[in-house]
Amino acid sequence: MEGDMISKSVKSKIQKLIKQEIKKIREDINISVKVGDTILTGRFKNKKVVVKSIGTDEHGMPTINGKKVVTFRLLKEISMDSLQKIDNFADSKLGVDIVLTDKHFFDRVNDPRNKKEISDAELTGFFKRLARNKKKFLEFLEKYQQIVAKDNRTKINIPFMVRSNRIIAKTIMRKDDFKTRNPILNI
Repeated sequence: MEGDMISKSVKSKIQKLIKQEIKKIREDINISVKVGDTILTGRFKNKKVVVKSIGTDEHGMPTINGKKVVTFRLLKEISMDSLQKIDNFADSKLGVDIVLTDKHFFDRVNDPRNKKEISDAELTGFFKRLARNKKKFLEFLEKYQQIVAKDNRTKINIPFMVRSNRIIAKTIMRKDDFKTRNPILNI
């Protein structure tokens, strides 16, 4: 099935099924549905839910006829307020200005591609472990200007770069085999 070739009627049937499932859950949720290469989204309330699977027939079309074919997983998103607190914590632990609150980092920390969502506690733990290697971290940044800090415990990777006396976290990703040309600092 090609990405944007899903008919409007199929999209509307999927969204109707999602709304029915939402009423069963009775929580504030946001839906993201992946069908082939197309992602259907609908803002329903506050929390984000990712549809893990939709049944398909032999032609690859979603099956929505009476069977429960959609399964949900509630995501615990990190809010911008929580991210700001973690940013302040990182600043105090490392003794330098770390920037975590740009739009890309915020979007990526809550991205479903991380598979298991990144929690506040994991991110705080990441910066605690990074603070234990503070001297090595700052030496790497001084020498290379861009590095990737990799936490082998949680598989979280954060590329950092130096910009005018600030250390900017470019993105975040939970991935075991994170590929980069920059030097890697294992924490």
